[in-house]
This record gives sequence, C-alpha cells and structure tokens, in this order.
Amino acid sequence: MPPTIHRLVPYVYVTDVEATLDFYALLGFEAGRVERFPDGRLMWAWAECRGAGGVGPAIMFERSSGPPDPMTRDTFFYMHCDDAEGLRARLLAAGLGDGGRFLGRGTSPMTPRTVYEMSRPAYMPGGEFRVHDPDAYAILIGQCE
Repeated sequence: MPPTIHRLVPYVYVTDVEATLDFYALLGFEAGRVERFPDGRLMWAWAECRGAGGVGPAIMFERSSGPPDPMTRDTFFYMHCDDAEGLRARLLAAGLGDGGRFLGRGTSPMTPRTVYEMSRPAYMPGGEFRVHDPDAYAILIGQCE
C-alpha cells in the first residue's frame, strides 16, 4: 500500500504572528515551536490543540510581507467543537465584536476579530457560527453532534 497522508496543517500568512497566536488561543490553540526575527518579533509559529489522543488540529502562521486583502480570499477554515454556543459566548466575553447576522460575502464586512450569530444549516443541525481572525480570515465553527 502506498504511503498516505495522516494530517493536514494549514500554513497561513498573517500581519502579526503574536496577535494571531493570542486570537487562536481563544479557540484552544497553544503555541508550540516559534521562530523570531533578529529583533525579537515573531516570524513563524506552530499552534496546536491537544486532542484526547495527543494529536489535535494544528496551524502554522508566518508574518507576511504586507497586509493581506480579506476580499481576495477563497479559503476559510472549518472547525468543529462540542459547544458552539458556549465558545461563541466566550469569544464575545473576550472582547471580540458582535457582527450580528452574517449576510454573505460582499454583503457583510470582513471585519477582523468579529463573531457572527449562530445559524443552523441542514448540514450542521447543532449549529455553527462565523468568526474572523485578526487578518479577517473566516473561520466557521460547527457544533459536533
């Protein structure tokens, strides 16, 4: 049998690696290995949620050379959790903005550090919500049933 992929780890360019790590810590990600520029600023980081088996979701961040344009992004992250409403409430309590109902790309602004209302699409009956990270990358978080 040929070798198979056993894990996918997204690699994302961001404006400020430290601010991004602080944001993803609200979602349960912990910084692992980091690399710094000679002046001490974070250049690159690995962040991971430790799962029950010791391996959970992970993501890598690297400082971009310029500000990203959220309107040109065709990629977003989809995450699952056990309590989507509780996580949404925790993000709002941590100071993220309440964006209300997300009306769709091009209609709702791509505002960084914003959490949107819960919805209950047919594919995720437990509910899901949208949140934008510090660079306005879109993250959908669905309730595992």
